[in-house]
Amino acid sequence: MVTQGQRQPDGEAAVVSPPYEYNLVTQGQRQPGSVPKVFVLAAALEAGYHPLLTFPPNGPLTFEMPGEDWEVDNYGGTSYNTPEMTIVEGTARSVNVVYAQLVMHLGAEKVIEVAKKMGVTSPWEPHPSVALGALDISPLEVAVAFSTLANYGVRNEPTAILKVVDRDGQVLYEHRPQSAQAISAINAYRVTEVLKGVIQHGTGGRANIGRPAAGKTGTSQEEADAWFAGYTPDLTTVVWIGYPEERRRMGVIRGTRVQGGSFPAMIWRTFMAGALQDKPATDFVKPEEDVIPVLVDKENSKLINRFTPPEEMELRHYRYGGEPQEQSERFMEKKTLPDVVGMPWEQANHLLLMMEGFQDVELVPEPNPAVQAGVVHRQEPAGGSDIPTSTKIKLFYNQAQEGPPQPVVTLPDVVGMPWDQANHILVVGNGLVNVKKIAEPNPAVLAGVVHRQEPAGGWRVTLDQEVRIYYNP
Repeated sequence: MVTQGQRQPDGEAAVVSPPYEYNLVTQGQRQPGSVPKVFVLAAALEAGYHPLLTFPPNGPLTFEMPGEDWEVDNYGGTSYNTPEMTIVEGTARSVNVVYAQLVMHLGAEKVIEVAKKMGVTSPWEPHPSVALGALDISPLEVAVAFSTLANYGVRNEPTAILKVVDRDGQVLYEHRPQSAQAISAINAYRVTEVLKGVIQHGTGGRANIGRPAAGKTGTSQEEADAWFAGYTPDLTTVVWIGYPEERRRMGVIRGTRVQGGSFPAMIWRTFMAGALQDKPATDFVKPEEDVIPVLVDKENSKLINRFTPPEEMELRHYRYGGEPQEQSERFMEKKTLPDVVGMPWEQANHLLLMMEGFQDVELVPEPNPAVQAGVVHRQEPAGGSDIPTSTKIKLFYNQAQEGPPQPVVTLPDVVGMPWDQANHILVVGNGLVNVKKIAEPNPAVLAGVVHRQEPAGGWRVTLDQEVRIYYNP
C-alpha cells in the first residue's frame, strides 16, 4: 500500500491494496501489531507528555479494568536490563509495557481523537489496548496517518484519481485536495524524530535506505500479521504481510521469522530504494513555529514523572530544544538503599541496578588498602537511606592495579540489535577494546541479531574488560 508524502497538495495519490480482512480484537480476531503506538505517541506529545518520560519496561503487568483486568507483556516475553526506559527508547524497541503505562496515563479517548484527526475512519472502542494494536484498521488508514506525519501534521484525504481528460486533452475532472491540520507541525516533526530511531537503532533496522526516513514495525500476537509503515519527506509506504482469507501464523519462512522488522521492513526498503532512486535525499526540516506544550512539575519546573499527581502538573510552552530535559524527583517511588559496603563492585552494581531498581549507579575507583581489590569500601548515600530510585548513588571501591584508575563505563544493552550495529556501539560509541562476537544459534531471533550478552547491559566495566555478544548466525 503506497501513498505519496504530500508536502505539495497537488502531489496526492494513492494505490489501494487488495481487500484487507479486519475485525475487533474484542472478538479475539485480527490486529495489526504495534503500528498504532504512533497514535499514542502523537497524542502524548499534543497533550504535553515529553518523550523523555520513563516507565519500567518489563512485564507482565496487570491493570484493573471494569469487567476484566488487562494483562500486558512485551512481544515474546522480552525483558530489558534496565529498570526505567524512556518513551523514545520504548518506541525504537516497540516495548508494549512502556506504551501500556503511557496510555493509562493519557487515556484511550485522547488517542482515538488524534487517530481520527490523522485519518483513521474505522470505529474504535475506547480501551487502553488501542496502544498495542488491539483495533480495527486498514493499510489505507495507516498510509493516510503516516503521510500526515510526513506532511507536518496536515492530513490530505486519499484519492486514486487526480485528473480525467478526454482524447482532445480537455479536463473533465480534476481532484481538489481536502486538507486539515490534524496535529501541530512541530509535534508531527517530533514524532518523526522519534520514529527515525526505529530505523537507526531499533526494530526497523532492515528498512534502512541510506537516507533520512522514519517508520514503525508491527507484529501481531502469534505472528499472523506483520507490518512496516514508513516515510521520507517525499513518499509514504505501508507494507502488510499475512493471509487475507484467514488468520494463520506465519512463523519462520526460509530461516527467517516473520516479524515487522524482517520481511515487511526488507520489502519496504527494496521498494523505497527503487521508487526514490532518481530523487535527491532530503531530510525533514524543523518548522519555524516550534513552540511545544510540556507538562512540568509546578514546584521545580522539571518534567513530570509517572508519579506526579495531576494537581501538581502545569502545562507550559517552550521553544523546541529549550524545554526541561530532566524528570522531577518529587513523588518518585522511594526505596531503602541496601548497604553494599564489603561487596565486590560487580555484585553491588548488579544488586542496585537489576534487583533493586535504582537507576543511576556510579562506580568510583578509590584506593583503600584496608579492603581487597575490587571491593566497595564506602557508598553515598549510606545504606539504609530512603531515597527515590532515580537518586545518583556512588560506590567507592579499591582498585586492583597500581597507577591511575582505569576509566569505567556503563555497558549498553545491545540485545535485539544486529551484531555489527551492537559491535559499533560498544567499540566506537563506548571505547571498549575487547569485544568478542560469538555465533550461537537461536531460532527465536533473526539471523545476525544479538540474543544475549555477557556482562549484561547496565553493568559497569573497564574499557579493556572482555565483553561477549552472542548472535544468531
